[in-house]
Amino acid sequence: MKNTLIETLLITGSRKIAPKLTRMAKEAVWRAKMNHWYVICGDAEGVDETVIVECDKHEVPITVFGAFGIVRHSTVTGRNVPLGVPYLTRDRRMAVLCTKCLALHNTQSETHGTQYTYDQVKALGKECWLREDDGSGT
Repeated sequence: MKNTLIETLLITGSRKIAPKLTRMAKEAVWRAKMNHWYVICGDAEGVDETVIVECDKHEVPITVFGAFGIVRHSTVTGRNVPLGVPYLTRDRRMAVLCTKCLALHNTQSETHGTQYTYDQVKALGKECWLREDDGSGT
């Protein structure tokens, strides 16, 4: 019997993003579609919201995870999961669930959720990529 693993790509990122990170988020969704990967992400504005909109637009299977029992930005074509836990616990859960991760980080961000999630995925020994931008332009 053939063992088939469904690749699950966690796309995580900053709330305030420049066009470069927006482009990368859209490209990641397109790559997921071409490779038949499942996408998971959080529910914030910025990268998460871009990923949700693109997955809905291109019919890429997605699960959006919220925290504190709510989902702030939700998918209309996939699954919305309002976890009753704090954000970092939610981020850790997504790190456990994914098989690979793309973290799109604005280095000027005042919060550290993207870096935390990337570090969690990396600590689990999973394939992950960190792309950074200072939000200054292109």
